[in-house]
Amino acid sequence: MSADISLGRRFALLVVDVQRDFCPGGALPAPGGDRIIPAINAYLTEAQELSVPIYASRDWHPAVTTHFKPYGGPWPPHCVQGSAGAEFHPDLELPPGAIVISKGEDPERPGYSAFDGHTADGQSFLDDLRRRRVDRLYITGLTTEYCVKQTALDALRAGLHVIILTDAIAGINASAGDVDRAQSEMAHAGADLTIGLARQAPDVVLLGVEWQPRALIRAQLIEEGFEVVATDTWPMMRRQLRVAPKPRLAIVDLKGLPDPAAVLNDLRESMNPDRVLVLTAMGTIEPGEVEHLGFRHIDRPVAIGDLVNTAAQVIRAA
Repeated sequence: MSADISLGRRFALLVVDVQRDFCPGGALPAPGGDRIIPAINAYLTEAQELSVPIYASRDWHPAVTTHFKPYGGPWPPHCVQGSAGAEFHPDLELPPGAIVISKGEDPERPGYSAFDGHTADGQSFLDDLRRRRVDRLYITGLTTEYCVKQTALDALRAGLHVIILTDAIAGINASAGDVDRAQSEMAHAGADLTIGLARQAPDVVLLGVEWQPRALIRAQLIEEGFEVVATDTWPMMRRQLRVAPKPRLAIVDLKGLPDPAAVLNDLRESMNPDRVLVLTAMGTIEPGEVEHLGFRHIDRPVAIGDLVNTAAQVIRAA
């Protein structure tokens, strides 16, 4: 079963315009545009593991547009609809579920920002983000001083928390200092420039194999105002706990969990046992053994509300 990770406040990853024409050999290349692709692919993998939305914007210009030099614009023709140059770079590992945002279709507008674009079904980028309750947008791609910058500024205007992943962007730098000035402008406007996804720890990480109780616990914790990451596999929970900062509480539901003893032993290496709440289940590990390991525990049967109240007390006392 695939991991089911969800956040009370969601983030999304956006890959901006990693197309053939913006990479070496293309019509309007950013020097080193292809060298950032391994970093982007690593972020794509991490985003998939965290089950968060992934977007990929693309320039999708008509053949005749005031954006191009032959028609009075500043740029050579590039990323023309249906052309080879408009294709995503072949080394870019976009997952099948990535949401493509097409922009630049208006022949009278440049369409630098992904917020000028739309999904395949015609929904605006911002509307799609809002529909998915996204409030943090991680941005990668090309080019720093044009499409990345304009996208970041528009995201900030829309009230989103913007994080620029600086190891996964590149610019044209037509004039010396353009890239540095663009990064300074984004930072001054309120964007964070950093490396890595999901730096802020959730309040709770919840492990439960069964979907229904996991979903109910998570929903009620969110109602209490806590940010929650929920997963159905120990490897995904362990990934969350191995990075700093750590959550304020880990909840483990033993029912249906493969090799619960090994999970609890590993968990003692990752979290202070006093910050772990174990929901015991018949046929898994005896409550006395859980207590001996130093973990807090609640024995079945228990009402979801009572479990959430106990969890809230532990969190607020931390």
